[in-house]
Amino acid sequence: MQNQNPSALVASYSTKNIQIRESRILEDVAGVKNIPTLADLARAYGVNTYATTLLINHLAWLTRCMDSKLAKAQYTDIALMIASEYYFINLVEWNIFFKRCMMGYYEQVIWGDKINVQQLMASIRKFLSERATAISKREEALRLKESETIKTQSVNIVKGLDRVRALQAKAKTDYKAFRELFPNLPTDRSELVYWRAWRVFEQSVGKMLCEFNIENKLIKKNHE
Repeated sequence: MQNQNPSALVASYSTKNIQIRESRILEDVAGVKNIPTLADLARAYGVNTYATTLLINHLAWLTRCMDSKLAKAQYTDIALMIASEYYFINLVEWNIFFKRCMMGYYEQVIWGDKINVQQLMASIRKFLSERATAISKREEALRLKESETIKTQSVNIVKGLDRVRALQAKAKTDYKAFRELFPNLPTDRSELVYWRAWRVFEQSVGKMLCEFNIENKLIKKNHE
């Protein structure tokens, strides 16, 4: 972020068009670490100016929408207060919050030519509650997805084991099944000798043949 022009970065997150066109939902962006926060702006550029400028831009657009005659200088202190308290909210989240304010999601924050600071702060607190719910929903969806993935993997493992067991049973009388089970065999004895030995000493010979096939796969993979 430090390589970006800070003024351009702030503008890219707080212009009128950016706010109007914001279509992402809170569940997708709430608390997402790769989206810069107000604190990230302050850390990256060593001052809090850009964080407050971003909030001032949002407040200016909000007050213009409400036909207020407030000048930017009149709500600089409000922006500083918000930046110091809610530094952890990311820049896309602020887009969503101020767009919701403009659309009447919360109580009226502009009264005539004044910002109702208490109502604005109450609206932010309500937004934080919505934000927490959105993060919880996203994390729960991820847990369910991971659980389904683990379940699918477990089912596949069981299916694989069942197939191996069926193949082992078939290989007792079917040479082709034996070769499917052990595609690689040592060359010091004939293939049929190994098949007969495996049928008599399944555990010990099977262990040796398994190790032989694993080793051959590793050698083949290294040569590819």
